Amino acid sequence: MNEQRISIADFTRNDDFYEPIDLVLTIKSFDLQAIRRRYLESRKRNVSGRVGSVKRRDVTVGGIARVTLTNGSLTDAHVIARMPEPRGVCAGGDRLIVSAEDTVLVIDAETIRTIEHPWFSYIHTVDLSDDGNALLVSSSGLDCVFEYDTCDLRQTFEWFAWENGFDTATDPADGDPVYLTRDPDRARDLAERGARVKLIRDPKTQFLPTAMRAAFINSVTYDRAHPGGVLATMFHRGGVFRVDRDSGVATKVLDGLTTPHGGRNYGSAYFAASTGSGEIVAGDLEQQVRYSVADVPGKPDALAEMEWVQNAAPSGGRIIAIDSNRSAFVVFDPTERLYSVVPYDPEWAIQDLVPTRLGARCEATLASATTTPSAVEACLRIDDTVACHRSP
Repeated sequence: MNEQRISIADFTRNDDFYEPIDLVLTIKSFDLQAIRRRYLESRKRNVSGRVGSVKRRDVTVGGIARVTLTNGSLTDAHVIARMPEPRGVCAGGDRLIVSAEDTVLVIDAETIRTIEHPWFSYIHTVDLSDDGNALLVSSSGLDCVFEYDTCDLRQTFEWFAWENGFDTATDPADGDPVYLTRDPDRARDLAERGARVKLIRDPKTQFLPTAMRAAFINSVTYDRAHPGGVLATMFHRGGVFRVDRDSGVATKVLDGLTTPHGGRNYGSAYFAASTGSGEIVAGDLEQQVRYSVADVPGKPDALAEMEWVQNAAPSGGRIIAIDSNRSAFVVFDPTERLYSVVPYDPEWAIQDLVPTRLGARCEATLASATTTPSAVEACLRIDDTVACHRSP
């Protein structure tokens, strides 16, 4: 493979090369330090070498925020709503869609509708089709993908990694392989052949810690360059895969990534954050350009050689990266070789972003979904009136 590695720190630091950038963010938690402590502890306890938690933890409260990046500073920052661990966010027209742990919220100017499914767990991303009529959901906790019609919220597609060649996990306690399945007959057959098996029959009560997932599909988007497929980022497989909707076959299109997030199209190629190596990677299986934040100043000494670019998104010829170790957005222009570091609240564990300005009515509707820490398990307040407006 032909690789070109570029240090963003070698670019010229300049806070004036971009107009103000409006973003809507998902903040998984308002206690980033606790997440860092768990992450460092899991590295010690997980003999399999896989990154991620080794046991189920309690769900915490996070939020949805709107911010503006202006000349190297965060301006007009406001937390709109609080809810259980929001991760995914996308927008189209006057619609905003976010995920809150195991629920998807479809937010229009005056209504909030919810999508639930028994196999929703640790939802990481949501993605609208270009016409706004369909929605992809990555159920990361159970290695599966779903699609819904945004008009009537009817399910139109599903894909389970365990049934399409990605069923082998690793026991974090001893590093041995474990087969995952939801099929009792397959579980019985594997056990009779001496294999270790984990059968998930009730996904609402049986959980898989991060380190024990087979693929950990932490993002899924439509393959806009090749209709008929979706792009799934597999954290534990170190790459982005194209899933053919008809056959279910998953083919790797971008590899060499360390605990990646956010795979998507990038012109005729692909793009993802190589989270653990602190790189934003653009390319394919033949050639790649890798932009590194490793030498960008601002990382705490305690994090030593570790990097953690949580996610990244192209926007208007520039790239916006969420650098969780530096608690900053790194905005850079790969053509002009310019970059800007925009600090944010060091306790915000930002998971995802979408460059958009949220309408006032949509923001007010979203604010009605707020929950408090003492009501994490309570139902979100929902207006069930459905105003269905299908895009032409």
